[in-house]
Amino acid sequence: MKSFWTSFRGGGTGSPAELQAQIGYRVATDAEQKKTLLLKDYDPKSMLHVKQTPVLRAKFPVIDMHQHVNDARGAGDRVPPQELVSRMNQLNVQTMVILTGGRGEQLQKVIDEMAKPYPGRFVVFTQPDWSKIDDPNFSDLMVKQLDDAVRRGARGYKILKELGLGVKDKTGKLIPVDDPRLDPVWRSADVSAFPWPFTSPILKLSFSPSMEKTSATRNRTSIQTGAFTGLRSQLQGTAGSPRSHDDETSKNDVHCPSRRKLA
Repeated sequence: MKSFWTSFRGGGTGSPAELQAQIGYRVATDAEQKKTLLLKDYDPKSMLHVKQTPVLRAKFPVIDMHQHVNDARGAGDRVPPQELVSRMNQLNVQTMVILTGGRGEQLQKVIDEMAKPYPGRFVVFTQPDWSKIDDPNFSDLMVKQLDDAVRRGARGYKILKELGLGVKDKTGKLIPVDDPRLDPVWRSADVSAFPWPFTSPILKLSFSPSMEKTSATRNRTSIQTGAFTGLRSQLQGTAGSPRSHDDETSKNDVHCPSRRKLA
């Protein structure tokens, strides 16, 4: 026992009790300052030492169902189409679905730039024009817009989470997802055999007033804390009410008629 403590001290002498006192735990002088860790500085590294197997190319052809690259909104990166196709070939990505292709001439531009020059490689979806929600002929206008998008080459109808969180009428009331004005639009999308991915807009995470109690804290750093809590009273009892979802992560619900393939 004595030789152990001696070697532990690097050859020094002393009883185990004396040595224990020397190596005992003490509170660091800057402990209070270290208790605060900003979320932007939180970047943990894995301590696992295991074999890594980088997968640089998919074994089977991949369809990337969620892209905004070169879209109408500027939501994604801008990449020269030829370079993008080269990257896709390298990774074995067969097709990309550009969800936010816009409508009208914006949609046409995306289709002309991405879909037409590279058949089968890019599929472009369209979106409704919520700026016309107060128009008495909103339903007919959206059906005509959808028909126009089909003629231009759109192959799907993307409903973003703005429906349920941001789209309001002139009185300031949020438009619920089951608003009767949308019924003809959904029926038209079915007739067109369109898939329509729907990003569920009302998430428990979005309505939680305190970030420190959520399991997806890092994903909320781009969202103002409690930004949607004021919407709760407007949504109670409506389709898409925050009480109807218990998950704290986003979900994409896809209605996909089987009569037409994506490309």
